[in-house]
Amino acid sequence: MKTNINPIIRNLVFTLLILTSINSQSSAQYLNSELSQAKYVPKIFHDPGTVGNVFFDLSPISSDRPDISLSTNALYSTFNQHFREGTWNQNNGSGNFSNANIFLNENLSSDEKKFKGSVFTKLRNQSKEDLVLLRENQIQVHWNENNSITTVKQVIPEGAGNFVTKGSFNWQDNTDDIAITNGSQIKVFKNLSNGFLESTPIAVFNIVATKFRLAQITTQDGFNSSSNPLDRADLVSFSGSIVSIYKNTDQNQLQFFDSFNAGFDLTDIELADLNDDGFNELIIVGKNGVNNYIQVYSNNNGNLFLNSPAYSNVSSVNIPSNALISVSDLNVDGYNDLLLSGYEGLTSIFINKGNGQYFNTIPEQKNYLEYPSSSVTQIKTIDLYNKGGIGLVMSYSNSTNYGVKVINATVENIPPPPPIVAGSKTRVGAYIRPKIIISDNRGVKDFKKYQIFKAKENAGWVYNLIGETTENTFIDNTEYLQYVGGTGDGLPPNCYYKVKSVDSSNQASILSKGLGYRVGIPSCLCEETATASQGDNLVSNSNENSENQELISKKLKITNFPNPFNPTTKIYFSLPKEGQVKISVFNTSGQLIKVLINEFKNVGDHTVDFDGSNLSSGIYFYRIETNNLIETKRMILTK
Repeated sequence: MKTNINPIIRNLVFTLLILTSINSQSSAQYLNSELSQAKYVPKIFHDPGTVGNVFFDLSPISSDRPDISLSTNALYSTFNQHFREGTWNQNNGSGNFSNANIFLNENLSSDEKKFKGSVFTKLRNQSKEDLVLLRENQIQVHWNENNSITTVKQVIPEGAGNFVTKGSFNWQDNTDDIAITNGSQIKVFKNLSNGFLESTPIAVFNIVATKFRLAQITTQDGFNSSSNPLDRADLVSFSGSIVSIYKNTDQNQLQFFDSFNAGFDLTDIELADLNDDGFNELIIVGKNGVNNYIQVYSNNNGNLFLNSPAYSNVSSVNIPSNALISVSDLNVDGYNDLLLSGYEGLTSIFINKGNGQYFNTIPEQKNYLEYPSSSVTQIKTIDLYNKGGIGLVMSYSNSTNYGVKVINATVENIPPPPPIVAGSKTRVGAYIRPKIIISDNRGVKDFKKYQIFKAKENAGWVYNLIGETTENTFIDNTEYLQYVGGTGDGLPPNCYYKVKSVDSSNQASILSKGLGYRVGIPSCLCEETATASQGDNLVSNSNENSENQELISKKLKITNFPNPFNPTTKIYFSLPKEGQVKISVFNTSGQLIKVLINEFKNVGDHTVDFDGSNLSSGIYFYRIETNNLIETKRMILTK
C-alpha cells in the first residue's frame, strides 16, 4: 500500500535531518548549539503578519552586566502600519532578558526614517555609555542615566546614513567619535564629552563604502592610541570587491594608502589583533557564486602586507554565505578566534592556532543557529554574565518573523584570558628599571588583579611570582638594566617577565607572552638601556639622555618582507649614520640562529636575505645593532 506524505512535513523532516547531521560534525563546542536553548530577547510586536529588522548593541544600563538596546523597524502588514521602536531589555544574569522598556515609539504611514544602526559610546564623564542611533534621516543621541535610556537628547539632521561605527579619530583627544556612511561619503562627528556630538562633521571624505572600520593599523591598539592623542585610528572600507585603506594623518585627515581587488564581493570587514602583539590584522569575508571566502592580511609592526593574504579559505560548506564577522578569544588562550555567521544562521568558529598561521580550513564548531530562509543581520560575541564565557547575540529576519536571540557559551564561568603585555623602561632615582605595560583591552569584566612572574638565566629559567598589581604598569625595582657600550654586547635577554590575569573568583589565566631584558649590575648610570627581544612590544636600545641619539633612533628603520614567509624573506634596513652593522636572528628562547651580517655600512638603504629552509615553522626575531642602537623585530616562518 502506498502512503501519501504531506510535502510540507516531508521537507521539514528532511531539513531537520540535514541540520542534525551538520550540527553533529564538529566535536568542539564553544556555543550551545541547540536551537531550543536559544534565548529570545522580548520585543514589542508579536502579532502575526508583523515583519521587520532590528539593530542592537549591548552595554550596562541597570546593572554591571551588559543590557541590550533594540532599534526596531517593523511593518504590521495587516494595517500597513510602519513602526519605529527604541527599547532596552535588562540582563537578569541567568540567561534571560526582561520585557522591553520603551524609550522611543513612532507610528508612521509610510516606510521612512528607518533605523540603520546603534552604538553605545562614552559621551560624558561617567562610567556608563550613552546610546547613539543612526537613521536614514538623522543621528539621535539618547542618554544612559538613572538605570534607563532617556528620550532623545540630540538630533543631527546631517547625520543621515546607512552604517555607523565608532573610533578614536579626532587628534585633540582620545575619546571615541562617531562615523557614518551614506554610501558615497564618510562623515565623522566629534565627541564633545558633554553628552553631545558636534552637530556638523569635523571631517567629510568622498569615499564610496558599504562598510568601514576605524581602528589602529600603524601602531599597537590598546597601548599607543589611549596614551598618545597624536596617534589616531586609521580607516579600512569596502565596496563590492574593492578594499581601501586610509591612514590617519593625526590632523583630522585621512591619506589614501592602498587598495586591492579581493576577487569576490565582500560582506564584512574587520580589524583585529590575531597575533597577540597589539597590531591589528585585516580580516575580510565575502562570496563569489557558490563559494564563500575568508582572507587575513598580516600586520607586522604596523606594516599591513596586502600583496597576498597570510590566510585564505574558500568553501561553499564551511564558510557561511553573506557572512558577518565577530572576533573574540573563545578558548581563552590569549589569541583572538574568528566567528562567522550568515544565511540561515550557519555559524562557523575558527580557533586561532597561535603560531602565526591563524586558522585551520575546517571550523572547530559549525552549527545552524537559525531556521531555514532566515537572514542574519548583525552579530556580536560578548561575555554576557561577567563570568568569562563568550556568548553570541544575533539579530535575524525572514518573511514571517524577526528579532534578536542569545546563544550562550557552553561553559560560562571560566578563567580569564592572559593579558597583552608590552616591554618598556623607566628611571627610578639614579637607575633605570624594567617596566611592564599591561593592556586592558581584553575586556575582562570581573577583573581582580594581575600577577607578575619573573624567570632568570641564573635561576634555571623558572617563573616565580614576584608581585601583584591592579594597575596597568609594573616596575621591577630589584633589577638594573645593563649598560651597553660600543656597538652593544649583542647578548640575548637573561631575564624574562610574564603576567597572569586573575578574576573575582580567583581564577587565573595562563601566562602571557614573555618580555625579555638584559639585566645586571650597571657600570655607568648615564647609558643604561633596555633590550626586549621578545614580547608584544619590542623595546629598542637608545640613550634616554641624548636628544641626538633619540633622533637617530627614530630614523633607524628595519623591516622584512614577506612576513610571514616560506622559506626566504628579505630584510630591509635604513641607516641614518654610517658605522658597523650587525644583524642577527634568534629563536623565541633567545638562542642565536645566525649572524646575517657584521660589517661596515654607509648611510642609506640596504637589504640582506634570510633563508629559513633548515628551520621549523614558528616565530623568530631579527636584531640590528649599530652606533649604540639596537632594534628588534619579529618574523614568522610558515611551512
